[in-house]
Amino acid sequence: MKVRLLLAVTAGLLLAADKDDAKKELEKLAGTWNAVSIERDGKAMPADKVKGSTLTITGDKYVIKIGDMSIEGVYKLDSSKKPKAIDATRSNGDDKGKTLVGIFSLEGDDLKMCFHPPANTERPTEFSAKAGSGSALYVFKRAK
Repeated sequence: MKVRLLLAVTAGLLLAADKDDAKKELEKLAGTWNAVSIERDGKAMPADKVKGSTLTITGDKYVIKIGDMSIEGVYKLDSSKKPKAIDATRSNGDDKGKTLVGIFSLEGDDLKMCFHPPANTERPTEFSAKAGSGSALYVFKRAK
């Protein structure tokens, strides 16, 4: 009985620590980010479309604007993974309610994110969007 109680308390503490880590990581990501480059399925998005594209993160919510398109959703992070894991659940658009699994890297004012399409539930292992992968690679710079 004592062992079970100890295991339950330990598990609870670990879950609380994971939530605190994710919250701290989200705080680091908070703000507006300007797109530097966007690549999908091996093709770079034209510079005129990338220019003016932004990602805004507030708490666990995000809004990405690319041209006339605006996608909203919620992020869930796991910074204990290598590379760090991110899940993006869409709140609107064609993929509403679907989750994209991805990875991210934050180095100073530079943010990289790579996501597989919703149909692929296997998390990316590298920051690339090779042809035929369906993956998307986003590179952002923090707005000043």
